[in-house]
Amino acid sequence: MFLVRMNVEEGLKRKAVTADKAPQGLAESLDRYLKNHGVLASLSPNEKRLVGKPVGSWAMQDIVNTSWRAEALGSILWALTQFESLPPYDTPFVLPEILGKLGNPDDFPNRTTLRTPIELSKARNAAELWHWRARTAVVQRRGVAPPPGLTFPGIIAQSAKMAFQERLIPQPIDNDFPFSGKPYSKLSDAEYQNAASIAQERHFAFNWLCGYSANWDETSTST
Repeated sequence: MFLVRMNVEEGLKRKAVTADKAPQGLAESLDRYLKNHGVLASLSPNEKRLVGKPVGSWAMQDIVNTSWRAEALGSILWALTQFESLPPYDTPFVLPEILGKLGNPDDFPNRTTLRTPIELSKARNAAELWHWRARTAVVQRRGVAPPPGLTFPGIIAQSAKMAFQERLIPQPIDNDFPFSGKPYSKLSDAEYQNAASIAQERHFAFNWLCGYSANWDETSTST
């Protein structure tokens, strides 16, 4: 329901949906649904803030942030064995598939089993690595100097080699993390934005799942 609200907000911003054609009483319906199923009390402060806003009042950044949060939700559903495997880091979750896994929240706990700590830890390590690679690209683009005696290509090559050996990433390409059949260093701006967002949201979800923070809204994704 939260992601449905996001889709309506996005439609209003793109003028694909007009205010008079937006689902009537959507905010009230969402609030009632969350209350009836005992979900509202579990929402984070930021989620409650967004849900409580009038339809059409979300800022564009709220819409963007919420749309990418689907990656975090998909990761949590994988952790709860609702997905057999995580999509590769060059492939986002498919929103309809995520929504199809949710079903009735009343019986959701009976349909799920949390994966083992070892599985969760490995997934978290992979997400952190991909997020580190995204942030390293930013540092390079800003012209920041590497540590004395090192080069960024050398650091990345060593990290990619170790990550592959630990089965955290696929076979490196040109001594770099592989993304859509090419080395990460060759990504376009649009590809980089997608890669960074996927990694950040999955890193966020796995840090929270692994107990790095008890506060969902303030879960750190430092690398």
